[in-house]
Amino acid sequence: MINMFRSLIFIYVFSGITRAATKINRKACNSESILDGWTFFWRNMTFRLEKSNYELCQRPDECVCVMSYFHPLKTGNHSMRRTFTYSNRSSTYKVNGKKSASIWPVARLNMTFYQSKGKSQYNGMNSTLLDTHFGYELPPPQWRFLISFPNCSVVRWRGRLSESQESGTTESSGIEKKKWPKCELWTAHLQNGREDPVDNMQLRCCESIFKSKCETKKEYQVYNSTVCALPGVVFPK
Repeated sequence: MINMFRSLIFIYVFSGITRAATKINRKACNSESILDGWTFFWRNMTFRLEKSNYELCQRPDECVCVMSYFHPLKTGNHSMRRTFTYSNRSSTYKVNGKKSASIWPVARLNMTFYQSKGKSQYNGMNSTLLDTHFGYELPPPQWRFLISFPNCSVVRWRGRLSESQESGTTESSGIEKKKWPKCELWTAHLQNGREDPVDNMQLRCCESIFKSKCETKKEYQVYNSTVCALPGVVFPK
């Protein structure tokens, strides 16, 4: 009887702790971001596009392992230049002959961050392509940062995407319905080759925002650690 009573007390206390933790986690995920978009990308880190809720390219193997490397170069007030690359397995650009690995497309972009009306954080971003190499075809991003932590960020597209990417439209009786928000989940990683310290709470928050703020009936995994090594990356001088 005493053991049963102790068990009931334990269950009650544990349930209370779980409810409190869930409440705190929900509050933390809905609070202001720790970082803004400018601060998130203005770091000497590797950034990976982990997943999106739309197809980046018509063929899945043409746009995988989207990343940004190197320390950014400041080009103006809250403007930076960053290098982006990705793997295109269908690319005709080869490292050393037809049977060798494909050279990854590379582009340098100028990213300009701005404050939305009435906001103090720089969570809007427009970008322009400065130069492209080896068949780079991804459009320059126009983002609104929904949330940013040191480990991850969720962004929503503001500009239009190419026709093949406008998969968020549905038709009913010839009437086109509203397009869903195009979103991406990015993660930040150290560049020294060591294992990253991962804050699971931050990642859970980013996943939660990605699912709640975006239409996620379909999710497309862009980064895969087994195929996203860098033997085919050749950066321009």
